[in-house]
Amino acid sequence: MPVATSPLRPVPSARYGETMTDTNTAFSQADKDGNGEIDLLEFRELVAALGLTLGVAEAEELFDSIDVDEEGTIDYEEFQDWWTSREP
Repeated sequence: MPVATSPLRPVPSARYGETMTDTNTAFSQADKDGNGEIDLLEFRELVAALGLTLGVAEAEELFDSIDVDEEGTIDYEEFQDWWTSREP
């Protein structure tokens, strides 16, 4: 399956630490409830912490493109594929 890409870039963020370049750290910090998956609300918080302003529909579209198994959450493997596929 194709990997979702986006314009998101690791940027300084007081909320998420100095930079979110480490996949494990980024995933753990986005997974607020620690259940091993990122839901849409957690994803929208991640997007906001990265300094992007996406509308609800845009955030949902990006979320859905990352959620390749269509289970309604982003698991670590999906997140890692997306996070590491982005161009610098």
